[in-house]
Parts: sequence; structure tokens; C-alpha cells
Amino acid sequence: MAMLAMFALLSARYVYRHPELCGPTPMPLRSYEAARFRTLGLVAISAVAVAVAMVLPGAGNAAFMLMFVLMRVSRRLEAAR
Repeated sequence: MAMLAMFALLSARYVYRHPELCGPTPMPLRSYEAARFRTLGLVAISAVAVAVAMVLPGAGNAAFMLMFVLMRVSRRLEAAR
């Protein structure tokens, strides 16, 4: 999951730095920052899931429920500016 998030981060950065890929409207800075926050949060949650799974085998997937919090915060980041 962490590797998928890192590749998503790289692809978001590529699209942000090459505005011709988005057509007439380039990716706004707010959207890029929100996407970066979400993907870095996913990397952190993946590390937490591994730590939880080491202590409680089979319960590591519960850490991914924190994505609900990340989504709300990233939506507010996107709309705040």
C-alpha cells in the first residue's frame, strides 16, 4: 500500500509539473497539495498498520479506517484557499 501511495505521489507531481497534460485548465495548487497530503497520509497509515499487525495479528487493516479522517482534512485543505 505504501508503494502504491508513493507511485500516486509521483504521478500527481508529474501531472502538476506538466500542465499540458490537463488540457485547458492545469491542476490547481490546492488540489496538488491535497493529493500530496492524502498520499503521504496513506504512507503513514500503512506504517501504523504494520506496527499494529506486529502487536495484534489480523488487526492491522483496522488502521486504514483512519483514511476517513485524512479525506475530510484533505477536502478542507482543498477548499480553504
